[in-house]
Amino acid sequence: MITLLLIPLLLPWALRLPARRTVGRVRPEIALWTVTCASVTLAIGVVASLGLLLLPLSLALPPAAALAELVRPLAAGPRLLVLGISALSGGSLALAGCRALRKAALEMAHLRAAQRRVAGVPDAGGLCVLSDPRPDAFALPGGPRRADRIVVTTGMLRALDPVQREALLAHERAHLAARHHLLLSAAQVAGWCHPALASVAAHISFAAERAADEA
Repeated sequence: MITLLLIPLLLPWALRLPARRTVGRVRPEIALWTVTCASVTLAIGVVASLGLLLLPLSLALPPAAALAELVRPLAAGPRLLVLGISALSGGSLALAGCRALRKAALEMAHLRAAQRRVAGVPDAGGLCVLSDPRPDAFALPGGPRRADRIVVTTGMLRALDPVQREALLAHERAHLAARHHLLLSAAQVAGWCHPALASVAAHISFAAERAADEA
């Protein structure tokens, strides 16, 4: 039983090559959803597996010892080996949790910085133009109190001709319309759960860009 629980920890490594091929060969929007769902499913399996592997060590503690019979199948094998695997699982869960909290804090800080950057800047139909010589453009998802916005710098507008500007704005509108930021966030969270899924997140980001281009 305990050996079977190690399989979900290995499966994410098998997704890397299919993810790259899917993104390169399949219609972008389909590839985006397919690879994202696969990544999230595997991440859930990783967390569930680590949680179950942690049980033998947790139930070895006196307060939970009365429930030890519930995990007798997990305790099959040498006790030291079972407790060692359980301890490794607990450490992995703790590291993944700390990493997820740190990354989430950084992402929130980046989002707040972007919102502060456009605070007070008038928008026309959801388009904000920042006075900045550096070429930059991005879609800024809204929320309950904010509308979706497309942010473009003056440097970017000067670098493009009218046709290119329209293509750029259409690209960013496509991101917002398809709510690509939600899929990218899900891919990021999955990547925090397993190192192999972190590399898959790059393919998902590429698929989102291709999907916006196609749209």
